[in-house]
Amino acid sequence: MGILWIAIAFVSFLFRSSQLNMLWLFLLMMYFSLLIAAFGLMIFLGDPRLIAGFNVMTEKERSTYNMKRVTFFMGALCMALSYTFFLIFLSIILFCVMIVALCILTMVISFYINAGKIFKADASGKV
Repeated sequence: MGILWIAIAFVSFLFRSSQLNMLWLFLLMMYFSLLIAAFGLMIFLGDPRLIAGFNVMTEKERSTYNMKRVTFFMGALCMALSYTFFLIFLSIILFCVMIVALCILTMVISFYINAGKIFKADASGKV
C-alpha cells in the first residue's frame, strides 16, 4: 500500500497538473475505501482472522471472547471507517467536518472497546 502511494505521488508530481493530482487522489481514496470495506465485510460475515492479535491467541484465550460480537463490531467499524474516508475525499467543502467526525468516531470506538467486558464470553464459556 505504501509503495502504491509513493508511486502515485511521484507520477502526479511529474505531471504537475492539479486536475490529474485530484484524479489520482480520488482514485487512491476510492481504492483505499473499497479495500477497507471489503475487509470489513469479510470480518462482519464472521472471519476473525483479519482482526489484529487473533492469530496469536491460544484456544484458551479465544474461548474467553464472544467471537460473534467481536466480528460484528469490528466489521461494522471497518465499514463505518471506509464510508467516512470515502466522504472525506468526496466532499472538499465538508472536509473539516469529516475530519472532526473521524476523530470523534475513533475516540468513541476506543472508549467503547476499553470501557467494559462487552466482548467477553459468559462464565459458562458459551459464545
